[in-house]
Amino acid sequence: MMPLKSAITVDIGGGSTEFTHIQNKDVLNPLSLDLGAVRLKELFFDKNDIEGAKKYIKEQLKQVDAESVDTIVGIGGTFRAITKALQHKQNYPLEKIHGYEIDKKSFEKLLVNILKSDEQKFKKLNIKEDRIDVIKPGALILLEIYKHINPKKIIASGVGVREGLFLTDLLRNQNHKFPQNFNPSIRYLQDSFIRDKKYANLLAIVAKKIFLLSYQDLDLDKKYLNHLYLATKLFPIGSYIHFFSKNKHSYYIIQANLEYGFSHNDIMLISTIARYAKRKTPSQKHYEKYKALLPKKDIVDKLSYLSSIAIALLTHRPKSLDFDIEYKNRKLYIISKNRSSLRLSKEAVMRLEKSADLDVEFV
Repeated sequence: MMPLKSAITVDIGGGSTEFTHIQNKDVLNPLSLDLGAVRLKELFFDKNDIEGAKKYIKEQLKQVDAESVDTIVGIGGTFRAITKALQHKQNYPLEKIHGYEIDKKSFEKLLVNILKSDEQKFKKLNIKEDRIDVIKPGALILLEIYKHINPKKIIASGVGVREGLFLTDLLRNQNHKFPQNFNPSIRYLQDSFIRDKKYANLLAIVAKKIFLLSYQDLDLDKKYLNHLYLATKLFPIGSYIHFFSKNKHSYYIIQANLEYGFSHNDIMLISTIARYAKRKTPSQKHYEKYKALLPKKDIVDKLSYLSSIAIALLTHRPKSLDFDIEYKNRKLYIISKNRSSLRLSKEAVMRLEKSADLDVEFV
């Protein structure tokens, strides 16, 4: 599961390479070609017949329909080795392969360098020793596929055959699709770390309402609603580890386990909002480290503040919402159904570090 509508998956194995078209989450036209890294090593590379290998690959790729394909999703050991090498060179801040969007120029340059390198140079390219034996034929296959398809995007997948077999069995009665609006990463986090799901849902509902009331005045794009909603909903997961350092634990757990259906930008924004909810605004040090994956800092600050308000309003942990929210002139009016119940909420809101032009008044 990735946040894309159409693509072609490429899985380079030892004896073959598998291609599958993805269109609106439907799996179409699976194709297997005799283009394995080990196969090419034995047929051509061991004989130093690189031109013969290129000719063979191009002939095989004539069977691959590249029309209307704008995204390659790379699967398998060769692709993971290439991805790790690129991330290392880039000093990429997130230790995650799945969903990593690869710069095309860097991708092509690395593949060319691999084909020119000897074993000593492989170390400088950050290619692990266990891949050296087959990395050249694998790189050549990838390079020729890249030229044949000429994609707009290249995305790395952290999953493969094992996960596919598991999901095929799991979803055999669901037409091999997850139910509508079901996300396995979110479900895993909820089931594993959230004890009070009703409270988590209330947090998300309040955060969503606050966002929809104020986002236009705060100059926030509506696309950030889902990030805020999920960050606030998942905020309590850190309490499962340690209550007094829950923000930190929520951040690390979300960052490590939020995978399927999310880009790396999504993951970093959701985990960052959770980390700084009910706290000071995101630190400059944190922002600079992940700047390439986050929107502008004022956007992150505003979203963290909205999440913080929602969490503060539910400090008393009601079983159902015991207040209404109205909005006018950049001010949220909290209308209590039972005034005494919101005393703790009012104190919690007053302690928040304000990072958006938005006031809160209890009436």
